[in-house]
Amino acid sequence: MGAARHAVPPGMAAGAGDEAAAQLRHLQEEVSAIKQTIAELGKPSIGKANGACDCAACKEAASQLAQHAKHEAQTAIADLETFARQNPRYALGGALGVGLALGLLLHKH
Repeated sequence: MGAARHAVPPGMAAGAGDEAAAQLRHLQEEVSAIKQTIAELGKPSIGKANGACDCAACKEAASQLAQHAKHEAQTAIADLETFARQNPRYALGGALGVGLALGLLLHKH
């Protein structure tokens, strides 16, 4: 029992939870922004007598929304990849947990 514990290298696990929490908060903010944009798309245009929208404007807004969502998804994937490379233990543990949860859910059906 006289074995000494190994110190965790700086940056390995000390800020891993904080970094993951920050990424989660960032993703939640982005989802909220996307929800707000979608909600605004459903509102009738100001100045239209019958409340109809201009199809070209809707297409442009949808295109911009899709581009923004794609960019944010790519950014989130890149951030998660960086996190997994810097903290492989957490990545493997998370994958194991997700796999276990899915296995339990699918086994019941």
